[in-house]
Amino acid sequence: MQTPLIDLWKEIHEFLGANPLPGRGKGFEIGDIRFSMGMHRYYLERGIQFDDAMRKRIDRIAEKYKLRLDERELTNLVLFDHTNEYIGRVQDTRLILMPQKMQEELFYDLLRLYVE
Repeated sequence: MQTPLIDLWKEIHEFLGANPLPGRGKGFEIGDIRFSMGMHRYYLERGIQFDDAMRKRIDRIAEKYKLRLDERELTNLVLFDHTNEYIGRVQDTRLILMPQKMQEELFYDLLRLYVE
């Protein structure tokens, strides 16, 4: 079943010429940043060190989406939802559960953050 988020994923693949990840998922890599997704889940896996300016920008994004950053895990961008419950972590993959429209907006914000 197609969703706007999957359509968005395909557009970004084509626009960026990103490398699809192996497997049946919708993931791709841009440099050392790995994005992947499921129907109701959004994952971000990355391997970049944050400087202070990047931390401030991520804080603003987290505030916009009412997400709470775990400072101890900030270099891995662990996100919590607005209930402050820990959502999940599988190895170095961070999981966010949120409404689809908000996923799309967050995805665009994060993508802009990393490809600027």
